[in-house]
Amino acid sequence: MKKIIITILGLFIFLGCANHQYQTYNQVNNNLLASTYLSIGNDYLQKGQFQLAFINFNKAIELNPFYSDAYALRGSIYGLTGKYGLAIADLNEAIELNPSNSNAYALRGAIYGLTGKYELAIADYNKAIELNPSYSDAYNNRGATYLNLKKNELAIADFNKAIELNP
Repeated sequence: MKKIIITILGLFIFLGCANHQYQTYNQVNNNLLASTYLSIGNDYLQKGQFQLAFINFNKAIELNPFYSDAYALRGSIYGLTGKYGLAIADLNEAIELNPSNSNAYALRGAIYGLTGKYELAIADYNKAIELNPSYSDAYNNRGATYLNLKKNELAIADFNKAIELNP
């Protein structure tokens, strides 16, 4: 009787490990596919083909709902198409999933700037620069935001830093 119980226990442990290995393989495969969809979507985004980019970013998120960069890039499409509320929601999700995603902060700063929320934009650009001190676009965009706030000296300093980083 003990042998049967031990055999059954061993079988359950084996099946549990096999199931875990299958789930791990499946997740790795999904992550690789999500990365591929993200790359394809980014290519479409660079070409201005927003609908095709959007489809690919959605697929990446479907395969890996924890993919911060996919939310950030989909948020950029929402922003480029004037859907600012959806853009902010996706960028918030990207930041929640990866608080070190400097691109998500910079993109959200851009959306805040477009909607006249300059102080929030400055805060996001500050965070993007804190995370990535060589992020020239964040300096440039923060400089433009400072201009909107009539803080010309700060704007000039940021523009100079952006040029220094990316001549």
